[in-house]
Amino acid sequence: MANRKLGRPTDQRMAMLRNQVTNLIWYGKIETTLARGKEVQSLAEHLVTIAMRQCDNTIEVTKKHMNDKKQVEELTVQNDSPARLAARRQVMRYLYDIPAVQNEG
Repeated sequence: MANRKLGRPTDQRMAMLRNQVTNLIWYGKIETTLARGKEVQSLAEHLVTIAMRQCDNTIEVTKKHMNDKKQVEELTVQNDSPARLAARRQVMRYLYDIPAVQNEG
């Protein structure tokens, strides 16, 4: 990121960029100035790269449970890998300004 000031204080600038990146991802295009567009492009490309790296990163898990007739049934499901969950949290943390969760222990 070139760290353009865009004529705004830091908190306003980050909120504006977050809003424009969200709109770009949601609607596919935005109308803005060239300087803002370059900043938005840089941030959006970073988020897309994070998402693409983890696109197919799943784990196949077999789960067993008892049905109503006391029979054991096996289900095979696809779960997200820990790396994919971390990438999703990272993107969501940027887009929605969610604070990072601290592990206790």
